[in-house]
Amino acid sequence: MEEIIVLGFLLFVLAVVMIIFFGSIKEIFLKSKNDVWTGEVVGKKYRNKIDRIYFLLVRTDEKIQRRIQLSRDRWIKFKVGDVLEKQMGRLFPKKIS
Repeated sequence: MEEIIVLGFLLFVLAVVMIIFFGSIKEIFLKSKNDVWTGEVVGKKYRNKIDRIYFLLVRTDEKIQRRIQLSRDRWIKFKVGDVLEKQMGRLFPKKIS
């Protein structure tokens, strides 16, 4: 009987943790899709630890520095000095010049 109570409690805690986790992921994803900005690529970097992680350093028109993580295929299409525009509803910015 006690095992059933403990198991039920653990399942409840696991469900609460999963709801909080997936809610946070959804909020981060929606925030990213709702961002709107324009900026210039000021750097290109990648980390070569276990997995290669490619990212662009972008300075927006509002002088905010952003770090945008991309796949290698997207990363190689950009160069320092490119002007990017991030539109609402899009996950990644596009090059406008």
